[in-house]
Amino acid sequence: MERGSQESVTKTNAVEFGVFDAFFAPRCYLGTASLEIKIKLITKDTRKKDPLIGKNDPPLPGIVIVRNSHNHHIEVGDSMQYLRGSENLRKTFEEYFTEMAPGQAMRLHEEKLSLKENGEILKADGHFNPLPNTVYYWHREWRKKHFGPPQHPLETLKSKCEQYEKDGTTVVVSDEAPWCVLVCTPIMKRAQALESAGEIIFIDSTGTVDASHSNVTVISTATKIGAVPVCMLMHESQTTLCYTKAFKLFAEHFPTGFGGKSYPEVFMTDNSNTEKSALEMVWPQAEQLLCHFHVVQQEWTWLLTAKNQVEVSQRQSFISSFKKIMYSKTTEELEESIMDFNSRVTHKSYNKRVNDFLDRKKEWVSLFRQDLLMRGHQTNNYSEATIRILKDVILQRIKAYNLVALINYIITVWQNYMKTRILRVAYNRDSKPVHVYENLLRKMDAELVKKIVKIDEHTYQVPSATDSDLLYEVDRGLGVCNCKAGSSGAFCKHQALLYSAFGGYFPNAPPILSTDRYQLGLLALGNKCPPPKFFLGMKEGLEGGTPLTQDLSVVTEMEQVEHASLTQSQDINAECLEVQQESCFQPEEREQIIKEFSEQWERLNNLGSSEDKYLEFLKKATKEMKKISTGSAATNAVINVVQSLKGYSSSSVRQGRIGVQVTSLARRPEGAPKTRNRLPAGRKPNSTTDTDKLKKTKKPARKRQIAESIRRNIAHVKSH
Repeated sequence: MERGSQESVTKTNAVEFGVFDAFFAPRCYLGTASLEIKIKLITKDTRKKDPLIGKNDPPLPGIVIVRNSHNHHIEVGDSMQYLRGSENLRKTFEEYFTEMAPGQAMRLHEEKLSLKENGEILKADGHFNPLPNTVYYWHREWRKKHFGPPQHPLETLKSKCEQYEKDGTTVVVSDEAPWCVLVCTPIMKRAQALESAGEIIFIDSTGTVDASHSNVTVISTATKIGAVPVCMLMHESQTTLCYTKAFKLFAEHFPTGFGGKSYPEVFMTDNSNTEKSALEMVWPQAEQLLCHFHVVQQEWTWLLTAKNQVEVSQRQSFISSFKKIMYSKTTEELEESIMDFNSRVTHKSYNKRVNDFLDRKKEWVSLFRQDLLMRGHQTNNYSEATIRILKDVILQRIKAYNLVALINYIITVWQNYMKTRILRVAYNRDSKPVHVYENLLRKMDAELVKKIVKIDEHTYQVPSATDSDLLYEVDRGLGVCNCKAGSSGAFCKHQALLYSAFGGYFPNAPPILSTDRYQLGLLALGNKCPPPKFFLGMKEGLEGGTPLTQDLSVVTEMEQVEHASLTQSQDINAECLEVQQESCFQPEEREQIIKEFSEQWERLNNLGSSEDKYLEFLKKATKEMKKISTGSAATNAVINVVQSLKGYSSSSVRQGRIGVQVTSLARRPEGAPKTRNRLPAGRKPNSTTDTDKLKKTKKPARKRQIAESIRRNIAHVKSH
């Protein structure tokens, strides 16, 4: 403090929290707390008399006294919510933000607090559970730091590419107009090496998934667990130039990204001229096919459009004639279908439309795709499902902040989603593949195995299910059969019979054996995948179980160690089981409990012996009791009886729902049902005579089936 400054004292009262400025206007807002500031004059005399000035270097001429007297409660939930969150808490929420929105992060954090001993109290403390405004502020700051500005985020994305590469994800940015970005995660890279990636590829695009209106194109392949992307492309717009540049970016950085080949056999798309033109420019050798579903949907939409003036009574007849052309299997059938169409369809505009479309008949008529290895895929539904996963599961119907945020969701959330989905089948936790295989096998008589004729190592002749003299030729190396279902590479019932009889590798078989599940484990985990023996079924390779398709007798040293530790843990579990089986009841108590139960059972018999219904139940119960042969089964039976008795004692529990109060029933208007079920809320129903009519007033959801829409002669419903 300079010499000559004057001594001053300032007292201030305020209502809220504020800032103290030592040089200009000393103020502090701490409820009704008082702040006293005293600044002393530095002179020769004060240096001698004042110890704070004379004995310190530099001197301390100022005194600040705070008298804390709040005008509110301190240790209550209403005031504790304003406590400042710690830096560790902020870091915790920033970890949440990498995979979820702020609202989800707050719900997850509160659920974690609920698991703590005093969790419900901690929820009121801002130091442990921040206010929504605080969380959204943290999210905005974190978003700016990691994703850059909402518009034009390419510079921020380019600065992150090196870190993405270290984590195993390839992100390539081409910022020259029109810009495009290539994203390829570890699972996508491994999917490129699959044999199926060289057979058929599904492509579909979507827009408006982020605030900057980027367009996303997903390139997927068909695997034994469904569609798996081989890469994702983000681009500025859906023009031919943008598509061409994006496809070339993938072809340059992954020249053998289609199962080791430079292009696949088939591209399956919808009828997008810009997309198809770009594919023709980048991969002209590949066949381009149109999705049958989108073709029919496009024609049906045209017929329903008012400006085309097609009569309501003619729509179904016209679309039926068109579908006969599309599903023609032979040249003669195609010619007959075209002639029938021209004779029945009198609408000039639609007749001309379909005949012009026939110039591209190789893309959509079934006749021209019979010799292509398509594994039974006639539609682009895999792409539709993939786009819906992106919108519903990954983004949860919320637009990403910008392009960088969208890519971050793909690298983290989508990668984890695909890994979990693949491992569910690899660990045999999904029964659907087994059901598909068993349903096919059920259509074939087991005796037909004796009539299978082996031609060579890969080729067999399998008899028909209806005519045993008719033989279908199956090539299990290619996974094809010359029956109607298996001609395009789908897994048919004849291949299922051959698979059950001789095993071996089928490229299109469902993943029901350990070798197939091991391949899925490699797809999901890469180098971190457990050894093949880990994916064995419970009885696979054992007597009476599923036969092995490869020799697993060679066990590595690591597997021996794992087997020893597994055996040791089993011994420990057996010891624990023996300890648990020791009875905690004394002999006298055991006899008393059994005696009391027998007396009560005898009492029930005396009460119900005069009723026929009771005797019928005893007859059925006796039949079921004869099947019980172990102590655990007897315990489960008694548990079920006790639970039934509990349910019988309470009508509300027996009905499985909570009934309304009796006073509520009394207030119901005349005509309303008098059951204890709660009446539907909201708009008044059309009929209130009984509960069944109330249920019928609810309009059922429309089926998302193009065939159903055609049958009802209405517009088709879209799911996303």
